[in-house]
Amino acid sequence: MKKIILALLVLKIVVSLIHTAGPFVHPHIIRQVDTMGMSLRYWLRWTVEDENSNKVLPAVLAAGDGEGITPSEFPILNILVAPVFELDLEIARVAGRLLLLLLSLLVLYGSYRAWSGVSIAGVDMKMVVLMTPLLGIHYLYFGKFIPDVLAYQLCFFALGLSWERPSYLKSGSLLVVGLLMKPTAIAVMILLLFKGIRNSIKHMPWIIPGIILMFVYYTYGVEYISQFTEQTFFRLGNRSVMAELVEIAEEPEEVVRLFNNLLFYPFFPIVFLVTVVANRVWNKDFKLLLSIFFLDLVVMTLISGSHAMDHSYYIVGVTPLCAMIFLFLLNSVNKKWKWFLFLPLIVWFLEYSFYEVAPVFDSSRSKVAQLWESCRMLKKRHPEIPWSSDFRLRTKFTKSASLGFCFGNIQNSKSSKWGVYEDKKDIPPECQVIDQEQMLLLTKCGQ
Repeated sequence: MKKIILALLVLKIVVSLIHTAGPFVHPHIIRQVDTMGMSLRYWLRWTVEDENSNKVLPAVLAAGDGEGITPSEFPILNILVAPVFELDLEIARVAGRLLLLLLSLLVLYGSYRAWSGVSIAGVDMKMVVLMTPLLGIHYLYFGKFIPDVLAYQLCFFALGLSWERPSYLKSGSLLVVGLLMKPTAIAVMILLLFKGIRNSIKHMPWIIPGIILMFVYYTYGVEYISQFTEQTFFRLGNRSVMAELVEIAEEPEEVVRLFNNLLFYPFFPIVFLVTVVANRVWNKDFKLLLSIFFLDLVVMTLISGSHAMDHSYYIVGVTPLCAMIFLFLLNSVNKKWKWFLFLPLIVWFLEYSFYEVAPVFDSSRSKVAQLWESCRMLKKRHPEIPWSSDFRLRTKFTKSASLGFCFGNIQNSKSSKWGVYEDKKDIPPECQVIDQEQMLLLTKCGQ
């Protein structure tokens, strides 16, 4: 089955490479737009915006006539990708995603080497590394422009480097970056329970500094940034655990969806139960593995709250445990049952892979592709408008800057000479439509 895993991994990488040449696809197109939009906003501030604008703090394209500074995850990825917007906007959108994909693959390779020779609960951990991009949440977001997957990969890599013998500097540095990018990446640290409490304590010297720096940024750093914020665009505030649990309890169908569709592959719980019962897979190691898996889910639910239901990438850090469960079952059954486990995964894999690459070859399959094409045509027909500069677009107010990212400009302005709208009823009376491309209406406002 190792050959099948390797073949699927290679296919996933190829699909992701092809996907970067096309539009964003679900899940969470808006999240991808906002994340890459922050990279574009950094580049605009560094190159064309007013010299008095803040060049360091995170800001969004949906800024309107203000600065648009907003608390967010630590913007390591946004800053790293920002220089690609020196290129043409259409090329930059591809280059930014290629850069993130390259980083993910480099960390994946590093993790493979770091975990080589390590076995936990009878599972070869280097195979776990190869399996993670093929399962559930990691698979869905692999190649998508969000920081969550890379953040958890960095933490998993850090843990692998120090599993046999603590590597304080290397592991500590990787963990700091991962936790600053996404605090929920700490989920992978629960694997230390397999070493026992006493042995886990030995790892605290490289783990604690990362947790402290994460706490400092997401408490005091976010509070500092909030002083410059005109409007909050991302939810970073803390809510009580009880409030989060109540919200989750009110949406039981989302909990079912998480288990049935997202953690492994669709209908895996049924495949799991049939396999376990038919093959009597219920030894000590398997019980421990499942116990730690469910404990991790409970802990991540307490940390992420209802976020985990709407934004599954918050709990992508449980993927190594998912891969361990899947591989444990593979190792415990005969060839016929191995195919019983693999075939649903392959069907789902191929179905979603087609969904990812189809818009690259047929833009009619994607509203985002049609939107980007409309923006391109309007920009081509109206070179008199200073596209991809410090000029701001009038638009209907939205927190997500889909139009701004499409044109390469800040959106939500109320005073700009030029505007773009998708519905005539949103056009201010002082603005006149001067052109239209599919669903987009280009307007000129004032005298």
